[in-house]
Amino acid sequence: MESFIAAVRAGNTDGVHELLKQGADPDIVDEHGTPMVTLAVEAFDTEMLGTLLMRADAVDLERVDAGGRTPLMRAIELGDPDVVYSLLAEGARLEAEDAEGRDALALARYWHERDIEAEVRRRSGGPGPVRRRVIHSESPWTCEELSLGDVRFRTGRSAVLTDLEPRCGVAPSFDELLSRVLAEPNVDHAVWGEASIRLAERRDWAVWDSAAALRGARDPLERYIGAEVLRTTNLFDESDETPFDGPLVDLFLPWVVEEEDHRVVWSLTAGLTDTADPQVEPALPRGEAVLDALVRPCEDSPYEDLLHDIAHHRGFC
Repeated sequence: MESFIAAVRAGNTDGVHELLKQGADPDIVDEHGTPMVTLAVEAFDTEMLGTLLMRADAVDLERVDAGGRTPLMRAIELGDPDVVYSLLAEGARLEAEDAEGRDALALARYWHERDIEAEVRRRSGGPGPVRRRVIHSESPWTCEELSLGDVRFRTGRSAVLTDLEPRCGVAPSFDELLSRVLAEPNVDHAVWGEASIRLAERRDWAVWDSAAALRGARDPLERYIGAEVLRTTNLFDESDETPFDGPLVDLFLPWVVEEEDHRVVWSLTAGLTDTADPQVEPALPRGEAVLDALVRPCEDSPYEDLLHDIAHHRGFC
């Protein structure tokens, strides 16, 4: 048992895999009462999590730690979207409640509203500066990790909340989701992808009109999210009638000619490329020139095929 716990803590997936083959129980707890799955959650170790969940039939995802938290509750608190998604994919229950009667959605709302840096400082008790680093996840999106001493949190809570709401039958307003993405000025942040996809899933003309209205916004980030919602709505529409194709072309063709922000130009160009309208071809060279000059030289840019990748990762297509 001790060797298994030590391997999980060390992130030794090969060792854990071998011990599982030899009959080790993945559902044990350490000396603090922490389940092995929760240890992987606390380490943000999705590879270890996947290894443990290979024996999902032997793992109780509702087993609580000494604080009365399931692995999913702990993952929501720590704020890494990929860890949360991995647990949900294996059947972690959204309805389970913590000691204060909060289910997964209530916890996501609670932690979304907390000041992460202040929480890191409070739990650490240390005087030093909070360290920040960008985390590139398994999906094309990013979040930040804030740490001080041994205390670590990640900034994906807004994305987690945006994902959980429709799972629980909640549809936040367009304006509420807009405010969430604009609170994260880095367009690579996971909440940008979640909000775009979740709004696009609605196939709602009211959402379409709200996104289209952002074309006239002064803030290029507002124009970018508007363009992303529109193109994603059309991209994910699989109906034979393709009802969004024509309106998208009518809106994007004049927009791409006048747009000055390269991120928005990329979104508009990608949206036009996804249509089969012959009017589109004359407008593409400008978009491609912008991409060549500003986007493609950025080796770490996740723009190309971004939404296709995230949709595939999340199982939407």
